[in-house]
Amino acid sequence: MISEDITEEKADENQVELNYSFSEVELDTLAILFRKNIDNLPKELDAFSRFVEYYIYNKMTIIEAEDFFNSH
Repeated sequence: MISEDITEEKADENQVELNYSFSEVELDTLAILFRKNIDNLPKELDAFSRFVEYYIYNKMTIIEAEDFFNSH
């Protein structure tokens, strides 16, 4: 779901702020995608992939997270 305020340019012209609400399914899918492609991810996606993985880990127990990532 994308909010009405889609982008806001920051003082640093290389950064753009996006207001986006991710669904649980989208975050789960991104986490799996990032994990499966970790060796091929551009370094520019490091912070975003860490954010997604951190979110996933914090909503699950350790066992649930291990099962989640090992089953995909």
